[in-house]
Parts: sequence; structure tokens; C-alpha cells
Amino acid sequence: MGAAGGGAETPIRGWVCAHVGWNSVLEAVVAGVPMVAWPLHAEQHLNKAVLVENMKMAIGVEQRDGDRFVSGAELERRLKELMDSKEGRELRERSEKIREMAVEAWRGGIIHYCPCQVGRDLEA
Repeated sequence: MGAAGGGAETPIRGWVCAHVGWNSVLEAVVAGVPMVAWPLHAEQHLNKAVLVENMKMAIGVEQRDGDRFVSGAELERRLKELMDSKEGRELRERSEKIREMAVEAWRGGIIHYCPCQVGRDLEA
């Protein structure tokens, strides 16, 4: 099913619940799996917005105002959405497409791939 992180010892399969820092985002992109975005600090909130709204490879959890707490019921709802819904299937398909784009960019050498092109490719 899912995994709390990636790496050689615990490969990502299916989905990942992450704080959406750069390392977890890169691991999920290269693995081709969608994310449950649970930002904690700084740029992670912006990363969540980009992953959910622009890249469409994550769903975000709703945090309670004030203490930013995420309930178990909210996490369960989002995981079920990711695993059992049409939207979840679309996220999984989109994540695989983005993985293929990342692999292709790597093969061509990142210096040959304009970062501006990523946005254009995602809109296609």
C-alpha cells in the first residue's frame, strides 16, 4: 500500500503521506506515486499548493485552525479518497505521467531541459 518514506530499504509503493519537503516530493515523483500532502513548516505549504492545484499529483489534508491539528478521521477520509475514488485513480495516473516526464528529463540531462518547460508539459 503506502509508505512513510522512500529509499532503498523502504521503497515507495502505491502512495506516500508526506510533509512535502523537497526530498519527499522528489522521491514520490521518481517513484510515480501520488501523495497525501501534510505540510508542517515554511515552504511546505507552498509545495502542497503546487502539488494539489498545479501538478495534480497530491491531495491535501485539512488542518484545524489555530493548532494546525489533523484528525484521524480527516487522514482516513483522504487516504480512502486516494485509494478508492475516481479522483484517486486520476491522481495515480497523473503521478505516473509525471514520473515518465522526470525520467525523460533526466535522460536528456537536466541542463538540456528548461525548468519553464515543465509547466508547459504539465498543461499538455
